[in-house]
Amino acid sequence: MTRTNKLIPLELIELSGGTQQRPLDDKWVDEIVALLKDKTELPPVELIFDGKNYWLVDGFHRYKAHQVLGIKKIAAVVRSGSKREAVWQSFGANSKHGLQRHAGSKKIIVEAILKDDKWSKKSDIEIARHVGCVRQYVHAIRCPANSEHEEEKPVSEPKTHKSVNSGHDEPIPMMDMEEQNIPFDLRERWLGRVVIQEKIHQLDQLKNFVVHAVEDNNQSWNLLNLTAFQADLQSLRNRLVAALPYAICVYCEGSGCGGCHAMGFLNEASYHAAPKKGVKP
Repeated sequence: MTRTNKLIPLELIELSGGTQQRPLDDKWVDEIVALLKDKTELPPVELIFDGKNYWLVDGFHRYKAHQVLGIKKIAAVVRSGSKREAVWQSFGANSKHGLQRHAGSKKIIVEAILKDDKWSKKSDIEIARHVGCVRQYVHAIRCPANSEHEEEKPVSEPKTHKSVNSGHDEPIPMMDMEEQNIPFDLRERWLGRVVIQEKIHQLDQLKNFVVHAVEDNNQSWNLLNLTAFQADLQSLRNRLVAALPYAICVYCEGSGCGGCHAMGFLNEASYHAAPKKGVKP
């Protein structure tokens, strides 16, 4: 697929192609509206253009927030393709970013894939990687009679997390990258991921622009030390990645401690390096 970045009028974007894999969360829309009012740059929505229609693949909440504020155009990554390709791409939307999908939504998506004559021929691991779940989850839905023999069974409901303030289970439909429910008082910090991810995206765009300019022998860039530039940029990117909240802190379970710098979250590297039982650092 060819890819371009554009500002697309909302009125040209099609929402009725079967690419919306979950209902809108009004609270999440409100959060995005607040970010837009603060002039925060958000990641572009993703569209597939079939020569006639712009099918919205990822970004329904951002689209709605623009609509609420009366903003007529939205930044978008546009790829060429068919409506069917748009539906397939939508199955993988939000698997690693934004408002995470709960287990019920994933089940509906996997079932839709397995009902399709062509998509169902993909392997369990291909489907799992695309949707953002484990292979055993797909296999259990494909072969329910054998699912009881699987070592890892799919979850039927999203995990809950004990609220720091109340101590009660709060089934909030916002989950970290390990599919743990995020307490309400930590949601604002989690939403900051959007801004950090956008800055990482901008660094990647800058790198691609400069590298292409040098490779095209643009003499305006002759004084640039490309190797040093790429090393510096990679260092900056690594620092931003390290700033991305990944999962609720295993030491304090979100209440704030030295291990998470009082944030309540660990980055991906720290989370996987930490013991999986809460131990105060």
